[in-house]
Amino acid sequence: MGAVAIARTKTLARRVAVAAAVWLGLTSAVWTWGDPLAGTLIPLYRWSFTQLTPHYQIRSLRVEQASGERVFALRARTTGARNIAGHSVPDGTEVSSVTLAGHAFQPVIVLIGAAMLWPVRARAERISMVLFALPLLILVEMIDVPLVLAGALEDVVLFNVAPDQLSASLLVQAMNYMNNGGRLALSLVAVGLMVAATRRLFVRR
Repeated sequence: MGAVAIARTKTLARRVAVAAAVWLGLTSAVWTWGDPLAGTLIPLYRWSFTQLTPHYQIRSLRVEQASGERVFALRARTTGARNIAGHSVPDGTEVSSVTLAGHAFQPVIVLIGAAMLWPVRARAERISMVLFALPLLILVEMIDVPLVLAGALEDVVLFNVAPDQLSASLLVQAMNYMNNGGRLALSLVAVGLMVAATRRLFVRR
C-alpha cells in the first residue's frame, strides 16, 4: 500500500472515529437530559398546535410514561360543531393522542450532528453552521410533534364519525407522512438549508 493510500485510510478512519464520537455524545446527552429537554419543548408545541387546527382545545400536554416509553400525551376536546361531508362532530368531545418523546430528539441528533461534522474550511464556518442550525431546529420541532399529535386527533375523530373522509384529511395524511420517513426527510431538508446558508454567507465574503 502506497503512502497516499495509507494517508487516505488514516484520514477516513479519523473521520469515522470523530463521527462516531459525535453521534455517541449527542445520543448520550439526549438520553441523559431527554426529560428536561422534552419539558422545555411543550410551550412551543402548544403554540404550534393551536396554529395548525382550530378544531381542538388543549386540556393538557405533558410527558408521560406509557408501555415503558416516554411519550408526549395530549388531551383535548373538540371546539365548535363541525359538519364533515354530512357527518356531525359534536362540540366538547374528549379526545387524546400520543407520540414518542424520542421523535423530538431525532432532529436534534441529525441537525446538530451535521453542523458539527460537515466539512468546512475554517472554524468560522463551523460556528455559522451551528448558529444556523438552532433556528432551523426550532422550526422542525414546531412542525414535527404538533403535526403528528393534531393528525392523530383528527384520525380518531374521522375514524369514528366519517371514516370515508380519512384519505381526504390533510392533517391525517401529514401525520402518516411524518411517521413514514417524513421526519427524517424534514431534518435533512433543514441540514441542506443550513449548509446552503453557510456557503452563501462565506461566498459573499
